[in-house]
Amino acid sequence: MQIESTNGSYRDLDVQALAIAVFKDEQADDGVLKDLDSITGGVIKSVIESEEIKGKEAETVFLHLVGNSEIKAQRVLLVGVGERDEYGVAQASQMAGTAVRALRGKNVKSIAIIPRLDGIAGNAEEIASVTVQGSFMALFDPDKYRTTDKEEREVAKLIVVVDGADEAALAARRRTRPDHRRIRELHARSRQRARRLFDTNPHVGACPRRSQ
Repeated sequence: MQIESTNGSYRDLDVQALAIAVFKDEQADDGVLKDLDSITGGVIKSVIESEEIKGKEAETVFLHLVGNSEIKAQRVLLVGVGERDEYGVAQASQMAGTAVRALRGKNVKSIAIIPRLDGIAGNAEEIASVTVQGSFMALFDPDKYRTTDKEEREVAKLIVVVDGADEAALAARRRTRPDHRRIRELHARSRQRARRLFDTNPHVGACPRRSQ
């Protein structure tokens, strides 16, 4: 898989889909959600106000942006990440994993992930790193050696969008091999959070989807 990271605009990224973190009870009236809502003619605000997504952890809404000339990506996945003041590197990693699994399931080959840095503990370069690590872990297939009746769906390109990151530091991170111990650590923490989430809300997996 080709890995890239950027501190530039998501609008011009040559990918099939964007995945964007959404905080619990967040509205599309500021920052990246407001910008995306403007691009999509109010679609983001509509799905949030209709409570198709409330920003709870692991919630997702999938949108098609057919014929939109203001952005190269023609699909968007909104991913709930829970409370803003509890959002950290583990949640960023989990968000990335949720995104790549969902989009790979829809046969998306190239993805840009916007993990968000709002109030997060950790610098932008670290967030880029754990986002990549979470994506790698989510794409790990323990059944990869089975060939019978197996459908091949692979993500060929992943771009992490981290506003405010230093480009030189991002380049250095890209040259560093993935920290598999860190990946396993983050994955274990994500599984624990997912179990706690399911214990308190067993219907969280029944998330609404929208395709246009």
